[in-house]
Amino acid sequence: MYIIILLVVLLAFIAVRDMRAKNPLYIYKTKVLEDRFIEILFAFVSTIWAALKLFEINALGEGDIVKDVLPYLISVAIIFVVITIEYNKYQVGLYETGILYKSQFYPWEKIYTYRIKPAAKGKKITFYIYKGQHTDQLQMNNIYVSEKRAFELEEILETKLDSTRS
Repeated sequence: MYIIILLVVLLAFIAVRDMRAKNPLYIYKTKVLEDRFIEILFAFVSTIWAALKLFEINALGEGDIVKDVLPYLISVAIIFVVITIEYNKYQVGLYETGILYKSQFYPWEKIYTYRIKPAAKGKKITFYIYKGQHTDQLQMNNIYVSEKRAFELEEILETKLDSTRS
């Protein structure tokens, strides 16, 4: 029963994030594992839980596979279908209202500034984002992009953020 509640909460999380991410300015992909970490973690934990339940049913001989294991497997299937559809529609990127990064949507107001530095294969863009409700604590989020993407992203970021903030 708890898995159904968690599935509903996760689907609500995805729906709210999709509503907030409107009007893409620039979309890029890294890896589904990085871009949709929360959803993949849910699927992994559900799969492990289903395997443990199946092992318990086989070892003890008590329980019902349909009642105890099937909800976990159905939840994993639903999440993978939603991830596939949603990821192809809303990948990681810059939007008119903010940035979608690693399953999280950050509105422009929550982003303090950004820095672009050279990296091994292209550029590293670091976003400094307000942590929680505190405006005195910042967290750093990095993305690595090619030279061409860095140039395109920088053009967009210059219109939305102030890179001179220290």
